[in-house]
Amino acid sequence: MFMKAYQSELEKKGEGSTNQKELKPLTLKKMLIAIPPLSEQKRIDKSIETAFRRLAVIEESIS
Repeated sequence: MFMKAYQSELEKKGEGSTNQKELKPLTLKKMLIAIPPLSEQKRIDKSIETAFRRLAVIEESIS
């Protein structure tokens, strides 16, 4: 999600002469990435799992 949210910023930091730019490992190491506390990560994980289970039920019901 971080990479997607900051895609335009990451693209600006990319290097290369072709249309396919690359990010050097050092560039990524210098970036600060906010990480929620473990308890929040677990809550998010449970929410995602619940959403996928519900989606599976919906998909099953329409097949």
